[in-house]
Amino acid sequence: MQPFFSRRIGLDQFGQPQTIDGGAKLTGQAGANDVGVLLVRTGADQGQGIVGEDFGVVRMRRRVLTQSYFGGIYTWRHERGSAVDDRHTAGVDFRLATSSFLGSENLELSGFVLGNTIAGSMEDALAFGGRLAYPNDLWSGSLDVSEVQANHNPSLGFVRRRGFRSY
Repeated sequence: MQPFFSRRIGLDQFGQPQTIDGGAKLTGQAGANDVGVLLVRTGADQGQGIVGEDFGVVRMRRRVLTQSYFGGIYTWRHERGSAVDDRHTAGVDFRLATSSFLGSENLELSGFVLGNTIAGSMEDALAFGGRLAYPNDLWSGSLDVSEVQANHNPSLGFVRRRGFRSY
């Protein structure tokens, strides 16, 4: 998903490494489906005021045609021993691409929508965008549109900035 810049699993709110108690990762394919699941438990550090957390990620992608896909992602974050509500992020994305446009040219259309839970309201908590690209040797071009709303704050990962539109 495009709005993610990096990850937060194993880092506290100040970016300092946390102890990871354990985790499991499963990736694979089932027919035309790509599947990924990640579960991680981080340790608490009472001296530093760091609570332990549980994280979960599920990513599925269905390959279609030769170079295209439709996908979805769900992430979950839970602070153990804290009054902070669990945080959730969910989204869908797609890519439709061909290398035989007008005979032998490349053409692709892609897009995503990503939303998250925030305390009190779901208003202005989306990130979305799309791209139409013609990436070829002699002529190349693209049209990109995206928006990250002011309250978008994914449960895992983070965005460079919020509250903007890009064309």
